[in-house]
Amino acid sequence: MLAGTLCSLGWSLSGVLLQLIFTERLHLARYGEPDPNAQMLTELGSSNTIMQDLALLDLALTAEGQGGEAAWRRAAIFADDSGRAAWGPLTAYMLGELREFTLALAAALPSAAAEAASTARSGAGASATVRWNVLRMSPSTGLRVVSREQDLAAWNVRSKYYRMGWCMRGLAGLAVAAQRGEDRYGVVLLCEPALPDIMLGLLSAVLALQQYTKLMAAARSRHASALERLARSVGLVSTTISGRVTNVTLQPVEEVAFALETAARNCVNRLALAYGDKLRDCMLREARVKPPYGSMADLSAALTAILACQQT
Repeated sequence: MLAGTLCSLGWSLSGVLLQLIFTERLHLARYGEPDPNAQMLTELGSSNTIMQDLALLDLALTAEGQGGEAAWRRAAIFADDSGRAAWGPLTAYMLGELREFTLALAAALPSAAAEAASTARSGAGASATVRWNVLRMSPSTGLRVVSREQDLAAWNVRSKYYRMGWCMRGLAGLAVAAQRGEDRYGVVLLCEPALPDIMLGLLSAVLALQQYTKLMAAARSRHASALERLARSVGLVSTTISGRVTNVTLQPVEEVAFALETAARNCVNRLALAYGDKLRDCMLREARVKPPYGSMADLSAALTAILACQQT
């Protein structure tokens, strides 16, 4: 008990001290530098995850910034007509992070679990020994689960909440800036990863987060204790998901996932508003990669619904 109290006190005190020290964002480039992308690419390629996160935050703020230094740095990203100097490495890194995250969620969803079970059954012999699963409490979700993939997905949602948000904001911000005329050479359409790949990655993340949120919310309602159900029935405990994250560790994982889904939808809405109906045709014809979750028909239907909402 004493050790836990001291650990919590030390953690809280460290957080307060960090807020006193880090009073402004990290700037990886200053106006007038010959290569404003060099330091950012160096940090993203390093093994220091803290510096990677700070670099992604700097990139997201640069992609969304207005005028001045932000516009100058975006111009440097679009300056190479081959896309190999900055656009390609930066967007490929963010899309890779987003794809890995989406795949982790997809592995925890019932469709993936059923497919894995079917594969295991087909590969097992007729005389295979029956192994009974024992329900255990998941440290990541607080629910009784039988899937290691669900624990891994919950860990990804909690530990990569901010990282994924910055990746999605960076991708959407750069693509919207290109549509405003900042991309003189058309690298967002002609170089890899291109706009269709960005749209596909964001939509796939939206669908995976949506299904994961439903799964975890339903599981929590099924496994709620009698006392918790009573508290909900009398209104002492909220039954809605607010989508507002104040603590990624203490809040239920479905609330964190829903907040990420909202962020992903906002990014998709920004792109749909900037590019309009032609975005759907562009994604269907030009996408070069297979979506990490969902079929092309599912992604097209989701984008069609978003475009229809914007036109009403």
